Amino acid sequence: MKKILNILLLALVVGMASCASDVDDIFDKSSAQRAKQTLKEDMEILASAKNGWNLVMKADPEDEIGFGAYNLFIKFNEDGSVDVSSELGESDKIVNSHSHFRCDQSQGIILSFDEYNEFIHFFSDPANPMGLGQKGQGLKGDIEFSILKATKEEVILKGKKSGIKLRMTPVAEDRTWQQEIDSIKSVYHNMGRYTSYELKLPNKEESIILLREYRTLYYENENGETERIPYVITKEGIEFLENANIAGYNISGFEFQNGATSFYAKGNKEIKLTARVLPIVTIFENGNWFFAVSGMSATVANTFKTSAYYLNTYFDFLNVVYSYLNYNSKDKCFVNTMNCGGYLGKIQFNYNAIDGENVEFGYSGVDEKGKPTHSVDANGAVFYNYGFTLFAQILNDTFTLVPDDIVDPQTITFVSKEDPSIYFTVYKKTITDPLNN
Repeated sequence: MKKILNILLLALVVGMASCASDVDDIFDKSSAQRAKQTLKEDMEILASAKNGWNLVMKADPEDEIGFGAYNLFIKFNEDGSVDVSSELGESDKIVNSHSHFRCDQSQGIILSFDEYNEFIHFFSDPANPMGLGQKGQGLKGDIEFSILKATKEEVILKGKKSGIKLRMTPVAEDRTWQQEIDSIKSVYHNMGRYTSYELKLPNKEESIILLREYRTLYYENENGETERIPYVITKEGIEFLENANIAGYNISGFEFQNGATSFYAKGNKEIKLTARVLPIVTIFENGNWFFAVSGMSATVANTFKTSAYYLNTYFDFLNVVYSYLNYNSKDKCFVNTMNCGGYLGKIQFNYNAIDGENVEFGYSGVDEKGKPTHSVDANGAVFYNYGFTLFAQILNDTFTLVPDDIVDPQTITFVSKEDPSIYFTVYKKTITDPLNN
């Protein structure tokens, strides 16, 4: 019996030695050494793309703004510098923004853009150049990313703050960044700049209307709920960030058809998306449009400034921060919304769309106490009584709408039918300081 126990004990010792040897073979480096090796490999992969990477950049985690996704082009250099360009650049010519990046080990490999870069930080700045998002939050994007996967074919990043997953793929070596951006902008101009589309599905009699804002499509589902589909524009067309199920059909995007206004779903030509050119009045009614003194004729500008002056005279803590027009479809009117020193007020106007390019505004006057009868809140009544009356009166007119672009206008100029020397321009982009713009 003792002999048997000795044999078993010997076998156990040999087995343990064998297991220890196996463990040593697998973990022949310390955790610190393995982390250092992974960091080195990831850095080498980032720098390996000779023509840089195409990063599909998305922020706005909850899609509250509907900004969608945009293309960035990034070249990581061995000296820690980085060159970045973007389709968001206003110039037709390629613009590179040069800055710095670093990779560190911290619960995985973290890629940080630790020096300001106009294209990267556009998505994370609390106040981006387009004025998107809530004050102090912007698009809620990232400048630090966990590297989840890194190969020479693709790099998967995860925003450290937002949790959004992003994908980078190498840019073909026979293509310049200028060619890539030109192709994307060409697809946008011919396919992606329409503000409304008609979606025709097989065996469905009625089409579905899709509306666009930035790089997001909106439609009403069968339950009357608004669905949103963020997308990115590629050389091939519109690519959804996630496959969308629309009325039972799984759609990943639409392919660009050169010179056409109808586009087919990827892999299914029975599903067709057709662009709709809307009347300028309809486009106007579907958005918020901001004022700027620089876009007003002398008469209108002087009236606006005088209104602001009176507001500031009566209430030294008030001044115009922004002022914009917003259509109220329920009451069939327009509301001029003002933010004066942090106090938000709305003044409601009668509104009549005469046809596709002419509208009529009219403020409804005041009651026996001198308050405007259609002011929708108390602050609006205060603004009206103490200064804004003058500007409200000059809006009491019939105007012809003149857009800068009939498909996707960024500005619309209102020209008085009675006196063409009276006009003002409203802007799609957010203008937070109309008196100094």
